[in-house]
Amino acid sequence: MTQQEISDCLYALKSQIEALETRLNSMELLMKRPNKENYEKLVDVVLEHDKRLNSIEKL
Repeated sequence: MTQQEISDCLYALKSQIEALETRLNSMELLMKRPNKENYEKLVDVVLEHDKRLNSIEKL
């Protein structure tokens, strides 16, 4: 594979990833936590759990 072909493949992959990120950001994936009334964006819940896990790992 030539350098140009590799560059073209990477550019195409980058474009596909950006398109996927755009679609995911526009989706309203919601989650209702146990014992809560409101729904939250799933991404917010996942980020919060990730922060908690990282803080536990640092202990």
